[in-house]
Amino acid sequence: MNINHDILTINSESFISTAENLLNFWDIRMENILNQANPIQNNIVKLCSDNGNTNGGGKTRLFTISHGEKFIKVLELNSLKSLYSIKLKNDISAFDISPQLDRFAVGFSDGDFSIRTRPLDTEDDELMNLDQEERDIRLLE
Repeated sequence: MNINHDILTINSESFISTAENLLNFWDIRMENILNQANPIQNNIVKLCSDNGNTNGGGKTRLFTISHGEKFIKVLELNSLKSLYSIKLKNDISAFDISPQLDRFAVGFSDGDFSIRTRPLDTEDDELMNLDQEERDIRLLE
């Protein structure tokens, strides 16, 4: 069994770590776990967030991938409410978002990969009427 773990820094005082299907919310100063949650059934192997993005309208999303799945699961960071899932063509082995949030990179278990770029401003007009889920799905298609 291949078990991977990930750590995602939220701010200067906290971070999230994964342990199988658990998310552990840590307080760096107190050196202890503030909260635990298991919003996903399978082992979580990668976390990404749009935390700190000033263009996101204040909504902070947590992107998770699990071992052996074809889905990127998107949660609201503060409440861990499931927002949506994005289904891809193969099992995902790696995923990341650029710091500017304009590129998604997805690596698949078969060795293939995909890099998607947010459309240019002229193409943004078409996307303006779509909600965040639809924009993410279009970007990753």
